[in-house]
Amino acid sequence: MTTRPPPAERLTFARAFTLDFAPGTSISFVNLASLYPVLAVPAAQRRDFVWYGDGFLLLGLLRLLTGGRLPRLPRVSFDYTSIAPAVFAHCQDAGLPLYLVGARAEELAAFVAKLRAHYPGLRVVGAHPGYFPAQDWTTTCQAIAASPARVLLVGLGGGLQERFIAAARAHGFTGTALTCGGFIRQTAGSAALRYYPDWINRLQLRFLYRMVQEPHTVRRYLLDYPRHALRLARDLLAGRLVIDVVGAPAAPPRPAPWTPAPDPGGR
Repeated sequence: MTTRPPPAERLTFARAFTLDFAPGTSISFVNLASLYPVLAVPAAQRRDFVWYGDGFLLLGLLRLLTGGRLPRLPRVSFDYTSIAPAVFAHCQDAGLPLYLVGARAEELAAFVAKLRAHYPGLRVVGAHPGYFPAQDWTTTCQAIAASPARVLLVGLGGGLQERFIAAARAHGFTGTALTCGGFIRQTAGSAALRYYPDWINRLQLRFLYRMVQEPHTVRRYLLDYPRHALRLARDLLAGRLVIDVVGAPAAPPRPAPWTPAPDPGGR
């Protein structure tokens, strides 16, 4: 009997960024470091997210490895080089209560203090450190669902944060959920609200800045990125991974020209 190969994993990116606060919307971001932890999340849970590429290297590789068949995609991430200011400003202006999960207790407290100083009208109705055992997920998710939070921001690292949001949904949270990786910890430890100096951001040297400021990321950039890039190439060429784009035009018409944001950022 011939054994059929397992079905290909799929990941669907949004072609254009839309900050959607509709109830039930889940938004997450993926780069070369988080790609395979994200693909380890059950497919049924991944399909509940709107995905964006957080890193020009990943987006460029996807275009290269697909022969340019994918349209150019915007780099979007949750930090102050991208959408974080818009999210917090909207939560403040629209009166959307926010719940935070991530970082260590002291880092989380420092982050909340910074948020309240810069967004005095922002309601932070809950904050839970990110270092807690899996057996505590149920009580934490129940507390989130029982709170008045309309927006949930989770920074637990690629793969784990998406699973946590899925668990919060299963326990009744119906608001908007976004992932943020190490954003809470980075912001808590920086002198200003913005983690990256302006000149670093302009020159797109964020990866070098992170390697200096966060030595644990050296392994990520020098080992994990090349390893994941090779695995990505093998999986795409072998058909084990399929990348889709929501809203992409059908071939042969060419995608409309992409206009980058004034401050595109990157990792």
